[in-house]
Amino acid sequence: MSTKKERKEEFERHKTTIEDDYQSGLTALYRLYPEFKPWQENGKSGGRGKLPDLVKEALKRHNENFTLKEMGSWLVEIDPIFSKTATAVKISNTLGRFVRKGILERIPNSSPLQYKKKADHNVK
Repeated sequence: MSTKKERKEEFERHKTTIEDDYQSGLTALYRLYPEFKPWQENGKSGGRGKLPDLVKEALKRHNENFTLKEMGSWLVEIDPIFSKTATAVKISNTLGRFVRKGILERIPNSSPLQYKKKADHNVK
């Protein structure tokens, strides 16, 4: 009989294998059908790279006001594998950058804090 720790390790090993297989299958699918890729690779080799692109994609899909938690769930819809690494702090920092750039605005006196797209700004 295996211990709980051994079962947890076995679970994690299988989970990693399944996630890796899923990601490579998805990559192959997008190579065959690039027009259906939910985000565009922009050649960035480091830095902020993919998260701002995913947030922009989420903003294109949704027009309503949103919270940090809702943005996190939208990112999971777009890219379930990458979004696991997108912590609330990283998403919050990205949203803060978008506010400073004039893409988003914070809704005052909202609890929890809500964001909305600026009316005069289209997300590209």
